[in-house]
Amino acid sequence: MQSFLFDQLFYIGAWHPILLVLLFLFGFYLAELSFKKALAKYPVESLQGYKRTMNSIFFSTLFFAMSYVFNFNFIFFISSCIALPYMTTRKINYQITNGY
Repeated sequence: MQSFLFDQLFYIGAWHPILLVLLFLFGFYLAELSFKKALAKYPVESLQGYKRTMNSIFFSTLFFAMSYVFNFNFIFFISSCIALPYMTTRKINYQITNGY
């Protein structure tokens, strides 16, 4: 059986609101870095600049809401903000280069 301390540390439903805001900002930063790294390797013209920032906001907001509502741990949130923008950019580039 898990302890109360484990629940408070890993599951973000028990966190203080200021820590939740900091976690959200950190997730946005990770999503932005993930898009930058993916666009350096897989250039997609439609994801440059403003749209990249909007997609980073979308990904971080979506996964933050999922993590908070379903009481997932913050490791799910951080890994989602890193991996999914990169995979999305790679998939878009693959579809553009292969014609579908």
